[in-house]
Amino acid sequence: MVRYFQTIFKIKRKIDFPLFGGALWFNLSNDAVDYILKFLNENPWYLKRFAFTRCADEIFFQTILLGFNYK
Repeated sequence: MVRYFQTIFKIKRKIDFPLFGGALWFNLSNDAVDYILKFLNENPWYLKRFAFTRCADEIFFQTILLGFNYK
């Protein structure tokens, strides 16, 4: 349904970074949470990019941790 409306209204969503996914339920260390919060404060575009994304909860945190050099 979402893709149908995107096609009708010619909405193209470009992804210019790799996406990583995983389970909805997970545990994070304090360091990982600190990294995520710091990343979101420094990159407000990331949160906007996922504003209207379907199933964002399964890729949002994993992409930050795996795609943006969290060690």
